[in-house]
Amino acid sequence: MNTNDLNTALYEKIAAEQDKYRDWLKSQPPAEVLNHAYEYTVREDIVMAMEELELTDAQAQALLDSPTPLADVYRHFEKLETGYMDVIRDSIENRADDVCKMKEPLAGHALVVEPGKKPYVKDISFSLESLQKEVGGDIQAVYPFHEPVALICDEEGKLKGKPLNRTLRDEAGSIYDVMAGTFLVVGLGEDDFAALEPELLEKFSQHFEIPEMFAQINGKLVVTAMRSPDDPKVPQQQGDMVPLYPHTVSYAKEHGELEAYRASLRTNYKCKEAIEAAVREHFDGMYLSHDAAKGVIQTYGIDRVMLVLANTVQLQDWDGRYSRRNKEWAKTIPNYNSDSVRGGYAVNSHPAVLNGFIDLVREEQQRSCTKDEKAGPPRTSVREKLKKETPVVNRSTVPKKGEPER
Repeated sequence: MNTNDLNTALYEKIAAEQDKYRDWLKSQPPAEVLNHAYEYTVREDIVMAMEELELTDAQAQALLDSPTPLADVYRHFEKLETGYMDVIRDSIENRADDVCKMKEPLAGHALVVEPGKKPYVKDISFSLESLQKEVGGDIQAVYPFHEPVALICDEEGKLKGKPLNRTLRDEAGSIYDVMAGTFLVVGLGEDDFAALEPELLEKFSQHFEIPEMFAQINGKLVVTAMRSPDDPKVPQQQGDMVPLYPHTVSYAKEHGELEAYRASLRTNYKCKEAIEAAVREHFDGMYLSHDAAKGVIQTYGIDRVMLVLANTVQLQDWDGRYSRRNKEWAKTIPNYNSDSVRGGYAVNSHPAVLNGFIDLVREEQQRSCTKDEKAGPPRTSVREKLKKETPVVNRSTVPKKGEPER
């Protein structure tokens, strides 16, 4: 037999011995079973250890020669002094310390983010029971940011059907997850959750400031910022100096232009919100004001406004409330973002009203093109053009009066 064969034979012999011991133990009264519980457990561990242990030929053969190698190893183990009880004592003390820490009245600032509402600061205890009470269930912590913060939510929030709250996006602005139900933004201590530092409290208050509204459109999740018409942070007329970025996020990463890509994407979001605000302000329930689009165009430029509107029509091409003419127009405007990113700046206004808004923007674009043509080089008058085109006649070849032509 080679080494592998000897070890395999030994394992099979020890396993068979344990099976026989187990069958015997099952036939004993309960009190006797309890008396042998420790021995049975250790013997199980010995069998498990033999699955991976590689003994030398001499070692394997020595144990194989015994009629009961498993019982022999167990009796040897009984005589050894192990640190088993030390581990037990340490476990008792450590668990007691953990419970004491959990009961300590640690409290501090946390940010509470509820669906459909702006976040607010609250003093809470960071005990397990307190955190569970705040989010309404067993807690789950996620760490989506580079800063030392955690988002604590109900781990079964989506399964329970809690309302969607805020999106989590990657560097490119793509949505990769959505928080459901109320969640907390807390700081991280050495071993546990802690109060948020003032600068982090301010930063994430701004990050989650605008509530989001969610809808399924044509099988896709569409996310819209929930801003009221009188919200002072709804974009007003101001110079938009951010250029429209014309490439994909992959191109931006490869060429070191990721910040320009992000700036343009953020401006798309603001432009979309400005369009929604303009529609609300200029639509009286029956008619859309003829100057509804002017303010948004002045703020964000005609190219960006057309991009955001065309993006919306492209994502909702199935909707018959957009005219065929506007659908065909939308197809002529390219968009290099993924559908998940594009959904973030899809306008959430009534399609029939938005269709009229698109007409206004296209009319404004046409007027702008006409003005550019008129502002070109001055046109030449017909008289001047004829003068330039009249050939010069050589007088020597003109026949005199009364002289026959040759």
